[in-house]
Amino acid sequence: MQFFKKSSRNKIVGYIAGFDFNSDKINMVIINKNGILLDVKSEHFPEVTSHGFSRGKAKDLRRQALAKLVKYARNHGVKYYVVENLERSRKKTICRKANRKISKWAVREYLTQMEILVKKVDGILVKINPMYSSVAARFLAKDLGLDAHTASAYIIALRSLKLL
Repeated sequence: MQFFKKSSRNKIVGYIAGFDFNSDKINMVIINKNGILLDVKSEHFPEVTSHGFSRGKAKDLRRQALAKLVKYARNHGVKYYVVENLERSRKKTICRKANRKISKWAVREYLTQMEILVKKVDGILVKINPMYSSVAARFLAKDLGLDAHTASAYIIALRSLKLL
């Protein structure tokens, strides 16, 4: 599968990129191994949540935005790509309506696309438990001067330092 892989113009330094996925935007932060925030990047696409917008077009916009962020991270020396582990067990059925919403959830698209893109750029995908990351991000966002979702991506990246 060497045909699909692209080598980076810059050397892969070993930085860590944390991602926070939402239905209308993707936030990414790049940190070094000491936890210092190096870069922040976001991709917004608010039109995908509007009524009547095609699901196919929404999926395509999300994929393009994610590919752009992964390429940006690769060119800035990122080796580890950290995402939230949002896979749910299918053992319990809550109700029909909830099961339908879970099955249409856009985050699952993000995760499968991330697995494909990270392999192409010779990176390592790390899945982190997202428990309380958004709650802690509200407090941290004020101190860092970031929005809550970018701060959540920063917390997700910081949690990976324990594993790495």
